[in-house]
Amino acid sequence: MAGGAEGPQTLHDRLTLGVGLGSVVALIGAFVGAGKLSDNSFFTHLATGRLILDQGSVPSTDPYTFTAAGEVWTVQSWLASLMYAVLERGFGLAGPRLLHMALASVVAVGVWWLTRAARSLIPRLAIAALSVGTGAILWVERPLMIGLVCFVGLWVLADRGPLWPIVPLMWVWVNSHGSFPLGIVLVGTLFVGRLIDRGDVARLSRVAGLTAVGTVFGGVVSPVSVTILTFPVTLLGRADQLQAVTEWRSPDFAGWGARLFLLQLVLAFLAARRVGRWELVVPAATFIGAALLGARNIPIAAIAVAPLLAAAAPNLGRLRSDERSPLAKGLLGVSVAGMLVLLLSLSSGPHLELESYPMAEIARLDDEGVLPHGDERVAYIDRVGNYLEYRYGPIQNVFFDDRFDMYPERVLEGMIDLHQGRRVLEVLDHFDIDIVVWQTDSPVSEQLLTSEAWVADAPLDPIDPERAADDGSTGWSIFRRNE
Repeated sequence: MAGGAEGPQTLHDRLTLGVGLGSVVALIGAFVGAGKLSDNSFFTHLATGRLILDQGSVPSTDPYTFTAAGEVWTVQSWLASLMYAVLERGFGLAGPRLLHMALASVVAVGVWWLTRAARSLIPRLAIAALSVGTGAILWVERPLMIGLVCFVGLWVLADRGPLWPIVPLMWVWVNSHGSFPLGIVLVGTLFVGRLIDRGDVARLSRVAGLTAVGTVFGGVVSPVSVTILTFPVTLLGRADQLQAVTEWRSPDFAGWGARLFLLQLVLAFLAARRVGRWELVVPAATFIGAALLGARNIPIAAIAVAPLLAAAAPNLGRLRSDERSPLAKGLLGVSVAGMLVLLLSLSSGPHLELESYPMAEIARLDDEGVLPHGDERVAYIDRVGNYLEYRYGPIQNVFFDDRFDMYPERVLEGMIDLHQGRRVLEVLDHFDIDIVVWQTDSPVSEQLLTSEAWVADAPLDPIDPERAADDGSTGWSIFRRNE
C-alpha cells in the first residue's frame, strides 16, 4: 500500500557489506588462532594453571628449576594460566586451542572496527588485512592475546557504549598480561590528541578515570597482590639483559611480519600528512615508537596504526561498508560455515606441534630415568625447559626456561652465554651439568665435540621420520661428561 509504513526488516535489510566482510575477517582471525599448540611459553603457563587448580593458590616462588628453586616469582599471568588449565580439564588440549582461536578472532574483528573510517570497502579490507598480517606472526597462544583483546576493547569503549565495562576489562588485563600499562598509554594518547584537535574530551576524561580505577582494582583484588602492578617496571629494570632476547630487541625487518610493519610505518607517515587528526596520529606514532624499540610491541602497533590508515584511505570502487547487498548474506554464510569447519577440526588431535623440540632425546633420557626424577642435571635451550614443565610438572629438575624476569642475574647471564656460544664449558661446570641436549648445528655442540671432558651419544633416529633434518637426523645431540 502506497504511503504505508515499512514492514519489519529482514536479515537482508539489516546486513551490510561491512558486516559481511567483517565476518570474513573474524574467520581469518580464527584460522590464524586455530593452529596446533607449540609455543614454549604456553607450556609453562598451562603447567602453572594446573598447579593453581591443584594447590588452590598461585605460586609465589619458582617450583620448576634447580637453578632458581625458591626464588621469588611474580606469576603476572595467573588468570590466563588458570583459564588454560580449566579448559584443559574440561575439554583436553582442544579447550586452550578453542580459546586461542576465539581470542584471535575477536582481535581481528576489533581491527575491522577500527578501520570503519574508510569510506571505500576495498581499501578498508586491505588496511585490515595488513594490520592482521603484521601482528599475526606473534599471535601465538600466549597471554598476550588477552592483552590485545583488552587493547581493542578499551579503544572501542573509549569511543562509544557504556563505560562501566572498563573497570572489569582492566582487572582482567592486569591479571593476565604485563602489557596493561599500554592501556593507560592508549587513553593518554587519545586524550592528548583530542586536546590538540580542540575536541570534546569529556568522555575521554571519564574513560581515563575508570581506566585508572580498573588498574588499581586489578592490583588490589588479585591473589598476586599489588606487586602485580609493579611487575612491568621491574621487568624494564632488566632491559639490558633482555636485549639478548630477540623479541625485546629492535626489529631487524628480516621476517615478513616485520617487513609488513615497515610498510605500515611508511603508509602511516603518508597518512599523517594527509589526515592531520592528532587523535589518530598521536596513538599511532607512540606505539610505532614502542615497536621500533622492541619487536614484541609490533602486534600492538599494527592495531594502533589501523585507524590512521583508514581515515586517509582513498575512495576506490563503488562498494561501501554501509551498502546493503545480497553478497553480505553470502559472506556471512561462508564465514559461519568456515567457523564450523574450524570447530570440527579442533575436536580431533593431535593438538600439539612439537617439531622444534628434541622429542627423541627426551624420550631416551626418560627411558634411562634421567628425566624426570634422576640425580643428573640436564642442560638445554630455554624452550625445552618450558616443554619439560608441561610434561612433568613441578619437579624442580628443569635447567632453564624463558621466564627471564624471574631468574637471578648469574643464572640469566649463564644462559645467555650458552645461547650465544660463549664460555660454554665454564657455564656447564658452574651449574654442575652432567648431560647436555643441544642443536647439533650450534656453537655449543661444536665446542663440546672438541672437548675431552664431553662425549656425544650416537645419533638418534627421529620419532617422526617425515620431520627429520636434511641429513636424516633429529637435528639434536646428547652430550655426557666423560667420566
